[in-house]
Amino acid sequence: MNNKARPVSFCRIARVYNLLEKLVFKDALEKTRIACLDSISEAKRILLLGEGDGRFLAKLTSINPDCLVTVLDASPIMLALAKTRVPTTFQGEIHFCKEDVTKFPFPFEAFDAVVSHFFLDCFTEETLSDLLEKLSSTLRPSGKWLIADFVEPSPNTLHSLPPFLCLRILYAFFGLTCGIEARRVVSPHKILRTHGLRESRCISFSNGFLASLVFIKQA
Repeated sequence: MNNKARPVSFCRIARVYNLLEKLVFKDALEKTRIACLDSISEAKRILLLGEGDGRFLAKLTSINPDCLVTVLDASPIMLALAKTRVPTTFQGEIHFCKEDVTKFPFPFEAFDAVVSHFFLDCFTEETLSDLLEKLSSTLRPSGKWLIADFVEPSPNTLHSLPPFLCLRILYAFFGLTCGIEARRVVSPHKILRTHGLRESRCISFSNGFLASLVFIKQA
């Protein structure tokens, strides 16, 4: 068995990603992304993982106009789109990095905040265990980690069957078009607790199908 994670790239759908998202979810994913944005309005050094086309980056740099942001994404097209969304009023600094996050050498305690919206769900539990260990070490003590993602529903009740089937279709689509390795959402809670992070905030959307979370690294 090949235990190495495949490179994930959304290049094939980058230019239509926003349209596809709105067609399927309307504004639910966008609301989930920005629900806890105010938690990092004063963070100085921020790491964005799998930022995509830059909609969260645009909001972030509008309310935090002098921060230093590192954006990691495997798709050069997504990075190019994200660059166009930075407001002209932004006076901070942004580093756009085309990188495979599973191989990137994250510096120790370099960031005040980490943001991984609709990103961790691309990976299996094995890959996440390694990745979250590295990411937790790059976050400074008392730093905040924002996560917006799907919540894996149980297929055992009639109420949860539609979101369960929706996720199965999404995973099949993104596995085929973008090469994501996961086939289900793996909750990061247990792994993050192992590395000294605790949940401090949770906002749910779409009857619990989506969640916006804030974790804090214990000092």
